[in-house]
Amino acid sequence: MNKNLESMRWGEFVVGEIFDFAMRGKRLIERDRVKGNIPYYSASKESNGLTDMIANPLFIAKNKLIISTFCDCYYVEGEFTASDEITIFGNDKLNKHNGLFIARIVKSNASKYAFGYKAFSERLMKQIIMLPIDSKGEPNYKFMESFMRKLEQKHLQKILAYYTHKLESIGGGGADFLFVALKLALIILNPLVILKSCEARLKNPMRCFATLNMTKIIFVILKSCEARLKNPITKNPYPINLKAMISQPSLRVA
Repeated sequence: MNKNLESMRWGEFVVGEIFDFAMRGKRLIERDRVKGNIPYYSASKESNGLTDMIANPLFIAKNKLIISTFCDCYYVEGEFTASDEITIFGNDKLNKHNGLFIARIVKSNASKYAFGYKAFSERLMKQIIMLPIDSKGEPNYKFMESFMRKLEQKHLQKILAYYTHKLESIGGGGADFLFVALKLALIILNPLVILKSCEARLKNPMRCFATLNMTKIIFVILKSCEARLKNPITKNPYPINLKAMISQPSLRVA
């Protein structure tokens, strides 16, 4: 699918009509929360709305679009729960990539909402958004997914190009090996983890790359090895065992 945004036909859709799943979250005040592994979302402007990690959710949703009372919109991958400041939407065609596309469209309406006029569920259900359409006039989920995948790969290539240049400037026989290892690490990581700095949409941090782990991997690979890379005779320029590090269960992407 080689079409771009400008060449696509667009149509108007009512949010409540394109999602067959819609529910308002349930408030769980801080003193009643038990620390755990389930992401808890609220209307916070920080970390894509991720407020806490809890063990006692009042409900669990999975792979859905969330919209706050300020019309901040995100796609949440994996299991999560949310406060009553969040409305949750979903349908059987929604996935991570087309969800990210739709989230950006929904968020473009945020300027009409404020403290005195919040984006409560009833208003969101009636919200009109513009989306690319297919030959039947329905939301073109395949195009939206393809567009975001290409955008993701474009940014990933920029990251690889940047670090390739950094490695070439280091010099030494170990640079090629380091680049291969870095590329492997980036493939294992979800590229959006890097692009969004491990923001709130991460699933259970015990089952995937958490911020600390990702930072450690990237900087250990890119920084800790620099001195040894300058020596091309070094048989193994790594101060760590990359294979062992990747194989650790706590570092695998779920």
